[in-house]
Amino acid sequence: MCLTYLLIFTIILASNSLIPETFIRQILKDNGMPLKIFLSSTLRKHVPGYDPAKGVVLSPDKEITVAELCEQMNIPEHRIKLIIVDGKNKSLAHVLTGVERVGLFPAIGGG
Repeated sequence: MCLTYLLIFTIILASNSLIPETFIRQILKDNGMPLKIFLSSTLRKHVPGYDPAKGVVLSPDKEITVAELCEQMNIPEHRIKLIIVDGKNKSLAHVLTGVERVGLFPAIGGG
């Protein structure tokens, strides 16, 4: 319960810009907040047993790039056309610290 109050207090302080975002991320990481990965459409077939409601939860030992994450998950990089990390467009070279929400999307065709 104390951890819950600590996280709520940290989020409130962060929203008021009283403490740096890097400090908040470290607190979340130290308290077991994992990396969450969500896959769209055809990328899901590369991860056996993928649950779209839960995504994939990982706790990396060290910082990794999105490209390294894709390699670990057996997702071909050339299939990924859009990478969203915490609501922002990123590249395969973006470094993940372990507390982000990552969305990976393939090219979408239509006409």
